[in-house]
Amino acid sequence: MTNEKNNATNGDDNIKYSSSGKDDSFAKENDDKILKEVEETFNEKKYKKPDNKVVAENDEGNENNNLTKKAKKQKKSSTYEKTTWTHKMKVLAILAVLGVFTGSGLGVYYFNNFLRANVNYLQYNPSDYIANIDDIFAKRFAINTDEQKENWLQIAKDNNTTPSDLTPVDNMLLAEYNAKKASSYEIVGTGSVATIATQTVYSERKFDGEAYAFQSISKGMLTVATCDYMKGGKNVEIYNGANVKVDGADWNYSQTITLADYKNMAGTSPSDIQPYIISDKTVISSTDVVYDEATGLYSFTLSLDPITSVLLYYKQVRRSGNLEGDPEFEYIHLSITIDENWNFVSSAFEEKYTAIKFGLPNKCVGTLNSTYKFNDVVTLPTLNK
Repeated sequence: MTNEKNNATNGDDNIKYSSSGKDDSFAKENDDKILKEVEETFNEKKYKKPDNKVVAENDEGNENNNLTKKAKKQKKSSTYEKTTWTHKMKVLAILAVLGVFTGSGLGVYYFNNFLRANVNYLQYNPSDYIANIDDIFAKRFAINTDEQKENWLQIAKDNNTTPSDLTPVDNMLLAEYNAKKASSYEIVGTGSVATIATQTVYSERKFDGEAYAFQSISKGMLTVATCDYMKGGKNVEIYNGANVKVDGADWNYSQTITLADYKNMAGTSPSDIQPYIISDKTVISSTDVVYDEATGLYSFTLSLDPITSVLLYYKQVRRSGNLEGDPEFEYIHLSITIDENWNFVSSAFEEKYTAIKFGLPNKCVGTLNSTYKFNDVVTLPTLNK
């Protein structure tokens, strides 16, 4: 509209200039008439109703233009998102490589800020969360001497105490104590770790009355197999697996380290029954102890604190998975079945955690179902030294 008005004004000026060759009286006499004609022409063009066909074509054109603009906008957005994702992956790969090959600079910055676990296990003292079995004996059975501890099961029977009369935590700790007092045991676990590619997991903890052997096999996209052997309680022999199968391997000698160094690497000792710290301080919740009359067995479940319960175990997970950083746990659930004499019968462990592998954090859900055998003939695995 402004341009049309300006054109009209310019037209007016041109008319004035074309009349400048005449005398002033002529210009004065015709100025009003000329201006009126220009104004009428301007108003006619301004308010003229456009032809319907033209309007329709214009509307259709505008609609098509809008659709085209919208499609272009969507296409542009999609391309941007794709480009952004690809760019991120490239940056991620570059930073991971920098971390592996340079050990400094951007790679280390990336690891320290994005791949490191959000929890620092080293700021906790495991001994602050480990239960003292003597406290349970004193509180539940009024047992205070070593001689009474040796006969604790008979004292419980004399008092008509059953697992139903105790808490799940007490039952768990008494079953562990009982297992360590056995003349021999064999604990076999099978399970899996669901992550990028599912790993099978196999575990054996054996004690033949003289020596301990702990086999751990994780097989899948990545295979890690170790067997730890301890006799005498001072040193641990480490064996690596060759010709690894789902439930076994050829064990070849690797090295001998002190028990202290082994615990620093694996968290627990080969003689431990299970790797978690279980006490009233580390159990978040538990179910009632349920007695099954048909089998004569007692069952209960425990949900563990994802930090304090794994202050030893996180080292084992890092080692068995050959991880590049400490795992960070989301939850840990245990389902335990024992008999009337506080012997383990079976257990089922389920845990969810984030593991750092191949320079990336991966969500993992691990399960392990175990069966127990006590005070029977146990054969340790063949070790090639």
